[in-house]
Amino acid sequence: MQDSTYTSSQVLEAKRNSLRGTARKLVVSLGDSGSVDLIFQKLVVNFAEPARKGITMKALFNASQKLEETVTSFGCRLEAILEQAFEGGHLPRSAKNELMCERLWSGLHSEALKSSTRHKLDSSQQYDQLLKDIQQLKEN
Repeated sequence: MQDSTYTSSQVLEAKRNSLRGTARKLVVSLGDSGSVDLIFQKLVVNFAEPARKGITMKALFNASQKLEETVTSFGCRLEAILEQAFEGGHLPRSAKNELMCERLWSGLHSEALKSSTRHKLDSSQQYDQLLKDIQQLKEN
């Protein structure tokens, strides 16, 4: 949508062609007059699940790494949950780095990895650095 090489009608057509099932039926019902913004609004109204504070916060603070899940995948899952909390207005975005660090480390399933990375949690200023440090230790 931000690429100026495509016209708005080309973007609109691409959006329509990318949809399947019920979502496609909703968009087709808009006819030719449906703009990209209108399509997006229609999809949000029909498919977006409102993030309820209690459920979102519970999911965030109960999240833990699954046995078959990589540290990176776990971090991505945490970030998605946290994004729901931000979008729902449940947390300020300024809390992201600190929450991501704390929740990543405390949700690790390996007690040995947690033990060997506790100092990294205390000394890391940034989530990306903590994740990198944990990944390096996991490989060794």
